[in-house]
Amino acid sequence: MSRTTVGPLSSETYAALFDSAPDAVLVVDSGTIIAVNPQAERVFGYAAEELLGEPLEKLVPERFHGVHPRHRNAYTENPVPRPMGSALELWGRHKSGAEFPVEISLSPLRHGDRVLVSAAVRDVTDRKRVQDDLRRARDLLEDRVRERTAELAGQVVALQQATEQLRRQSEMLDLVSEPIFAWDFDRGIVFWNKGATETYGYTREEALGRSSHELLQTEHPNGMPWITEILIREGRWSGELTHSTREGRRILAEIRMALLSLPSGGRLVLESCRDVTGSRAAEESLRQAQKMDAVGQLTGGIAHDFNNLLTIILANLQLLEDEVEPESVSRELVQSATRAALRGAELTSKLLVFARRQRLDAASIDVNALVSSMTAMLDPVLGEHIRLVKALDPRLPDVFVDSGQLETVLLNFVVNARDAMPGGGTLSITTRAATPDADSALLDRNLDPGSYVAIAVSDTGTGMSPEVAARAFEPFFTTKAPGRGTGLGLSMVYGFATQSGGHIHLVSELGQGTTVTLYLPQAKAIQSSVKSELRESPTGTEAILLVEDDDDVRTGTTRILAGLGYDVVAAADAATALMLLRGRSDIRLLLTDVVLTNGPSGPELAADVRQLRPDLKVLFMSGHIQDTAGFHEQLQRDAHFLPKPFRKEELARIVRFALDDGAT
Repeated sequence: MSRTTVGPLSSETYAALFDSAPDAVLVVDSGTIIAVNPQAERVFGYAAEELLGEPLEKLVPERFHGVHPRHRNAYTENPVPRPMGSALELWGRHKSGAEFPVEISLSPLRHGDRVLVSAAVRDVTDRKRVQDDLRRARDLLEDRVRERTAELAGQVVALQQATEQLRRQSEMLDLVSEPIFAWDFDRGIVFWNKGATETYGYTREEALGRSSHELLQTEHPNGMPWITEILIREGRWSGELTHSTREGRRILAEIRMALLSLPSGGRLVLESCRDVTGSRAAEESLRQAQKMDAVGQLTGGIAHDFNNLLTIILANLQLLEDEVEPESVSRELVQSATRAALRGAELTSKLLVFARRQRLDAASIDVNALVSSMTAMLDPVLGEHIRLVKALDPRLPDVFVDSGQLETVLLNFVVNARDAMPGGGTLSITTRAATPDADSALLDRNLDPGSYVAIAVSDTGTGMSPEVAARAFEPFFTTKAPGRGTGLGLSMVYGFATQSGGHIHLVSELGQGTTVTLYLPQAKAIQSSVKSELRESPTGTEAILLVEDDDDVRTGTTRILAGLGYDVVAAADAATALMLLRGRSDIRLLLTDVVLTNGPSGPELAADVRQLRPDLKVLFMSGHIQDTAGFHEQLQRDAHFLPKPFRKEELARIVRFALDDGAT
């Protein structure tokens, strides 16, 4: 083929080609615009004279100003032609400030020792809009295809033997891991996938032709006719049903049902299921824990205030007792009131155990030995009509708990079991080792990893309904007759188990009896810091700094200590206490409430005091233990603790002990 040769183009021709280019063209020299064509004026909205001599970044959105010069300089160092459509997402900036997507081709031109760059810029706003519309249309089409596929799947199940194509699609449903089955109102189950076999245990041959409700023993609070009515009226139903597996295990299933009309005129129900037993149990456990924690917070606050009142009452009663004549009616009245106040203190102690605000003196305990030592005490409690059976694991590890509280818990279990068997029966106490991996009752409890000891107390008594069992650990809830119980027994156990790092699990059935299992952490290389025996030295003459924000408690405690011979300096807050301490070098003991309403807390005060007087002994007192900053750290040093309410003798002994012994 012949080739026509033409002469060099004139400068006018080049200018005409530059001006008539369909894309915006800019010529850039070291980042400065030196030439633009009319199309560039139209695309960017600037007149040519507004662009010439300006930096190229004038046409780049401000969000790219930080990186664009680096990219431009890198290109200048290695200039190579770059065609349009290089898969880079680029943006231009119009004079109005509007941003728009662009495609850019770059052509380098060496001009002496400089590199000029010709950039052809194409506004692709319309094309991207079309692409976005196409993408949305494709997504909508895919959604419609998925919906249609789901509809066809149900029809395929009903007509699986009609054609080979339908058979292949039914095989695809068979591969779904979740249970899917279809049933006819007259013919029963007509399709049963492998997921249904794995979940419920029935083979396809065993399921086909049977009523799904009868096969799975389906239950719903409103009854199955109610669901069927909705299904027929609305064409679909979703909710939760209780099913039984072939082994008899009850599971909670999340169900979706769709009513399909067949070409033959019949109707078919496509049902898909998901076992949610574990997740619902975990959710219920979390809700119950949150509810119990909220009640515990309220209970702990009430018990704290009540303990302050009891402290005042006991202090004044004991001061009054010293003033009345022995063997007098007044003395008897004071002692009667004192006994009532102490019973109130026992009640608040139970409330605090439930609320996990009671300080526990934990130690390594041999559970089998503790249970065995209680046997002699249990026989008169149970009576002759109840048989006691023990099954204690001889290799049982020790637990790390408060032995006194554990003994109270076990006695509570035994008494409840006895009351549930008025006509006699068998009470069993079992001990064994347990781990979260092997014991389902420990799953999803947010317990620390490790090993536990399980102590189970079972009875053959009347049992509880599910509604009663669900509320068994709530404070003040009881099924006993008025005057027969406070409703604090199991709630106290719940608090003890939780505070000890364990868990409690209850299983009960009406007419079959109840089993309560207490899980406690195994003792490791933990040694309890047991205080030495208190000396019988109830009096003294040392100076004591008493810090208590309740006026009546402060007054009563001051009078008791002064009556014991101590020199008491009292303060209502930490600031006053520090001021008094600086002026009294003879003070030997700081006795402070843990929670102080004004200013720093007792533990914070103790930390400041130790900076001034490292040798000063510290004794905390409180109506309940809160997560007050620094409290546990102070106790781990040489501080001591006195729970409210306290009697005169208890105050005298612990004050004398703290002054004499210091750190243990």
